[in-house]
Amino acid sequence: MKTKLLILFFISSYLLSNAQEFAPVGAKWYYSFTPWSYPLRNEAILVESIKDTVVNNINCRKMSGVGSNFIYSSGNKVFIFNNFINDFVKIYDFDLQAGDTLKFKYANDSSISAYIIDSVEFMSINSKIKKIQYISPQMPNMNGDNMWVFYGYNIEGIGNNNYLFPQFALADPLINGGLRCYEDSIIGYYNTGIVSVCDSTI
Repeated sequence: MKTKLLILFFISSYLLSNAQEFAPVGAKWYYSFTPWSYPLRNEAILVESIKDTVVNNINCRKMSGVGSNFIYSSGNKVFIFNNFINDFVKIYDFDLQAGDTLKFKYANDSSISAYIIDSVEFMSINSKIKKIQYISPQMPNMNGDNMWVFYGYNIEGIGNNNYLFPQFALADPLINGGLRCYEDSIIGYYNTGIVSVCDSTI
């Protein structure tokens, strides 16, 4: 019995020591955006985790930026607040493997959106090993499903490389230039190399 308890203790300690807090207060994401009316212009969009708060009795973070929302994480899963249904929905799950599908509700009706994990690999960011999920959105259909999309890849502890939140599939344009930079107190500063200055307008 003591041996089993000791093993359980070590497993629990390992999982806790490797848990990554998502969107710590002060975290910043810079994404590139090209407006349809200015096709040669490349702007920066900032998303920021601005404060701790409580929504529906859940400790979460208030976010700023386009499509700003409330967000919290539990283990390797990240949840965003859906204003339409007044509840949190899971948008990232870094326990998922290639071939798995993540479904989420992000509208005010019965429609469901989803993306498929195509493949998984690992990347070192500031000497921290992060899981990368390459994904494909399921396409919109006549039933109104899959109208909110993620595409590209998800980075553990950071989020999607195209935009942190789901985007409306028929929007013109999507936030379409990709993640420029990310910074927080845990991972540190990470520049993807898209631009040399995170908040520059080109």
